Amino acid sequence: MRLSAPSSRRSLMLALACATALSVPLGLPFTATASAQTLTIGVRGGPDSIDPHFTASGTHAEALKHVFDTLTWSGDGLEIEPRLAESWKPINDTTWEFKLRRGVKFHDGSDFTAEDVKFSIERIPTVSGPNPTTIYVRRVKEVKIVDPHTVHIVTDGPAPILPNDFIRLFIVSAKAAAGLTKESANEAFNTGKAAIGTGPYKFVSWQPKGDLVLDRFDGFWGPKEPWARHVRKEIANDAARVAQLKAGQLDLITRVPATDVASLKRDAKLSVQTIDTVYVFNVELDMREKALNTTAKDGSALPANPFLDVRVREAIDLAIDRKALAEVAMEGLGVPVNQMVTPSIFGFNKALAAGRCRLSERLQDAVLVHAGQASGRPAGRHRHRADAGGDRHRCAGQCAAGGGVLPGPHPRRVLVLDVGLGHPDRGSPLHAVLAGAFQ
Repeated sequence: MRLSAPSSRRSLMLALACATALSVPLGLPFTATASAQTLTIGVRGGPDSIDPHFTASGTHAEALKHVFDTLTWSGDGLEIEPRLAESWKPINDTTWEFKLRRGVKFHDGSDFTAEDVKFSIERIPTVSGPNPTTIYVRRVKEVKIVDPHTVHIVTDGPAPILPNDFIRLFIVSAKAAAGLTKESANEAFNTGKAAIGTGPYKFVSWQPKGDLVLDRFDGFWGPKEPWARHVRKEIANDAARVAQLKAGQLDLITRVPATDVASLKRDAKLSVQTIDTVYVFNVELDMREKALNTTAKDGSALPANPFLDVRVREAIDLAIDRKALAEVAMEGLGVPVNQMVTPSIFGFNKALAAGRCRLSERLQDAVLVHAGQASGRPAGRHRHRADAGGDRHRCAGQCAAGGGVLPGPHPRRVLVLDVGLGHPDRGSPLHAVLAGAFQ
């Protein structure tokens, strides 16, 4: 995972997201003996199109990598592995050479060659939709075909992580997708006409926000898949997904809600598996000169953005009880972290000291300055978006409001509209700093 945070924002680490959980009925065979069966999976989100280049969203890629292969692959430990490219090497500062796998067939029986790689890279900027996949080819200046199984990728400068980018470079058939425009591509892919890949499964049908149906491709270059048919049912509601699993309507569900993991583990008919995630939940503070949606408690404008004061940021950092977030909001499936990437991600710094920042001299000075003024002062309000990490963000708001103590047994019932600030103990040092900044 790469993070390119705007310079106008500062992040506070909250907690490593819960170990991603999936649940399956016990006895569900995951062996070759199940070759005649259909595997039906309930997922929270599915593709936004069948064109793999339409968007870079995770659920989109997760579904379509069954149909379309990539040049490189992310292994179980997130190490880069060969896929449609068997090997790669830099041949100068701005050129990578990729050797392509021989004998690979598309679902229509045609051969996979360097022409398909060049075509796929060059079409991405012309067809990408929301959250564009251009991020994966942004460094590519030119694609040169050396021979049917060798390409030279010329970049706009040294690009040492290009093989990482190509983990999400899906290869489409140059023949099947020829002539498609941004306006016509979705229809051609969604109907199956252009949905010709080299992956382990062939496209059968798709209903937006509904079922994606895939059939095994027996001409796949890799190991044979155990399931003859693969159905992915998009069920956004977590409770509905769990209910359908319990009712036997689904063979497996992904992204089991943390609140249901314990009860599902107690169900003798089910098996729950967990793996560590690569996602980190964090709070971003608005670091612009004039912060939006940040006001005094009474709604009046503030003379300056309080988050520009390092003492305020340190106070909020100290007020957040990461351990409580992990144990309560994440139901014990999270751990506190101190950086934006997890240990399996390139760039993780093992030497970085764990834990939150210590109370700096500057913050101590601020506490002394504001200690005599804090009582009765209005506290500030800061609205921010609570999306995938809603429970975590609401819990963070409580932590800040409580000066580092997570108040109450039901954190998810509290709306995170206050960053700081109405703790009843208005004499606390943290409240002194926060109230002073939002006066």
